[in-house]
Amino acid sequence: MTPPLRLLTLNLHGFHPMGEAPRWWRHPDGRLERATDHPFFFRQEELERGNRHRLDRLAEHLRHLEPEIVLLQEVAAGDAAMFFEEPDAGDAWDANTALRLIRRCPDYSAALVLRGNRGWITTPETFPSDLVARRGDTIEPVFCAGENPWPHGILQEGFALLVRAPWVIRENRRWEVVCNAHGDTAVCQAAVVEHGGNASPPLIVVNLHAGHKLAHAEQSLAIRHAIVTLAEELDLPLAETPVIVGGDFNSMLYRPGSKYEELQHLSQDQSASQAVDAYLTSHATGPSEPATAFWEVSVPGHFTLTQPQDLERLRNELTRDSSSPSRKPWATVSHHECSTRIPVLLERWRELQHRYDQLHAEVVLNDCIRSALAHHLPGVDPDQVSGAPDLPYRIDHLLCSPQLSCTHAAVLFTRAWTDSLHEVSDHPAIGAVVSCLFS
Repeated sequence: MTPPLRLLTLNLHGFHPMGEAPRWWRHPDGRLERATDHPFFFRQEELERGNRHRLDRLAEHLRHLEPEIVLLQEVAAGDAAMFFEEPDAGDAWDANTALRLIRRCPDYSAALVLRGNRGWITTPETFPSDLVARRGDTIEPVFCAGENPWPHGILQEGFALLVRAPWVIRENRRWEVVCNAHGDTAVCQAAVVEHGGNASPPLIVVNLHAGHKLAHAEQSLAIRHAIVTLAEELDLPLAETPVIVGGDFNSMLYRPGSKYEELQHLSQDQSASQAVDAYLTSHATGPSEPATAFWEVSVPGHFTLTQPQDLERLRNELTRDSSSPSRKPWATVSHHECSTRIPVLLERWRELQHRYDQLHAEVVLNDCIRSALAHHLPGVDPDQVSGAPDLPYRIDHLLCSPQLSCTHAAVLFTRAWTDSLHEVSDHPAIGAVVSCLFS
């Protein structure tokens, strides 16, 4: 696989209204409070204008970064039928955002997977106070208390995998994997990508938007088992086939050796939002979530799930985290349910380990940011694409199997969480340069 392969993963955040005025709540007493930038806080004309502006800027960044493979999450379209339709010449704002992007970057082709969920639905309770666009000498109302501007939601959402010639997508699949005995499922995109001009080995690429807490852990093992099954089905030797897993994990990576105090001195580009910082401080926690452990399996200096003591520690931390309502309460399960589901989860881990042993393959995946020999990403100009070595609170990741060596990696658009309307998404992106250890 020469030259080295450039990767990028980015959550598009639907119809992200880049460049529009920030939102503020106006309470009944007249007090103004800064609001988030949820898409349903904007009028249609703002979404149209901001979304076109965002795609123009993102196309510029792609031409600058030149990634060969791009993993996109929260790709938006107005409805399920439009998700797979080619955009018209007028660049309709509610056409598929990934297809509109490659209209601006014709060197890329796209494979799509519809996740199936309707997003950003309002009710009469969504606006308990007036929402205003600006604060200053005048106040411009957007929606008033009790309004219901998007009762049917704004978008249908899914995944897109972009590849730049001569790379081609050989297989594209919508995976809806069953994760546990309850029949809960996770939807993600799985593809086989290969170079059209040489004999480099094909790649398995998985593009995901993961869940939370115990459900996240169950999803991770279900997807990892599905990767092995896909390789067997397509007669791809897993010991020789590079695997890339990327996307919005909705969780920080499991780092039990980290201390929150180590993260106090961050550059401006690395600073997370005040809300995230206040949350971590109040809960005395560091950038670590046990649900992600089954992705990497082993991180030097932190844990290795081949060691019984680390597996037992994971069991205890996963039980404590998943049953605690103080963090991500919507994903909390009871302590009793943890006691029945986690043993099944650990058995699934042992099964995965056994499958990899039989195939003489390494079960570990490596975080590109951590494993990069140098964090600087070649070609990243801070004046054009803000980049930092790492963002401790990131929930977006790029993981690679040991057949790939990551030489450079960086978190891009690092001001996204503090000033998202000036960036192409409210999520930072992850960029990396990887090379295959054999051809």
